[in-house]
Amino acid sequence: MTNGFTRRKAQSQEEIRKAARDLFSQFGVERVSIADIAHKAGVSQATIYNNFENKDALVREFIADAVEQLLSRVQEVLESKQQYHEKMSAFIEFIAETMAEQHFSPADRALFSSSSDLQNDPEIKKVREESQQKMIGLMLGLMREGRLQGKVNP
Repeated sequence: MTNGFTRRKAQSQEEIRKAARDLFSQFGVERVSIADIAHKAGVSQATIYNNFENKDALVREFIADAVEQLLSRVQEVLESKQQYHEKMSAFIEFIAETMAEQHFSPADRALFSSSSDLQNDPEIKKVREESQQKMIGLMLGLMREGRLQGKVNP
């Protein structure tokens, strides 16, 4: 059973996360301040610092969530019950739509931009490495499936 304080704290943390995600997506990580996040979340800056170490902690969560969402969408396409050529077409269509929608958000730019200080952040490096490994696994699975269906030359 949670008490009122615990419930309010969890609600406050979620409001802060949501405000940070919205602002980071709209303006980019580097153009958003803790004051901006506090204002949008309707909390004080002290509340943010009581719940999160600093802005970088919120950025790490934002990037990890963005990468996880992207990988989940790729996984949906590549692990569907379709035949190999249908999956490959769906995957290419997904990539094209993502690029056409300019879906590469400020989180993506923060994660992959060499000018960002976040490139050297150990937690973000770990997210990047894990996501690369997961993507490699998904692609290798697709290639194995293509070989089994006689669509990919061994």
